[in-house]
Amino acid sequence: MTDEFAQILSRVRATYDKFGYGPPSPASEADIEEARGWFSDRFGEPMPEELVEFWRVSAGIEVSGVALWAPKDWEDQYYVQGVIDTNELYGQDADYDDGSGTRCLIGQRDSTVHYLYNLQNRTWEVVDQFSMVDVFETYGSLAELASHCLGEGLDQEERSLKMALESDGGSEGGDGGV
Repeated sequence: MTDEFAQILSRVRATYDKFGYGPPSPASEADIEEARGWFSDRFGEPMPEELVEFWRVSAGIEVSGVALWAPKDWEDQYYVQGVIDTNELYGQDADYDDGSGTRCLIGQRDSTVHYLYNLQNRTWEVVDQFSMVDVFETYGSLAELASHCLGEGLDQEERSLKMALESDGGSEGGDGGV
């Protein structure tokens, strides 16, 4: 795992701790292996190792509407969508793909964009959730996508927490901010 990815996951853990969720738990090896098999069957090639590495640290993350999904749906302290379940659901919809059969959804932000892995281009993309073909941003690695997208969610979470503390007249650490 890259330093960039480790840093963003450290910020996620700190945010989860603030709200009493504890650290994100890793996906089980059984779930990871199931996802590997599903990916290979569906796309005819191995799953990107970056995704496997992410799941070995976290079985999905959601912060302020920004989510990177787990291998499959699960619910414990909170609900996290799964890559297998969501792709199977959307896979029934002809509008889901650009016709290439080489796109795997891996997450989303609110109800506006999806994050996906484009097997044809070997890129991680942010696409319009409704058209599914309008690409807003392209990244060379999952770490870059996560750093940018989760970073935005974490920044929003910190702004919201700061505003809530200020409106309550409270402060964290005595300086009035987070």
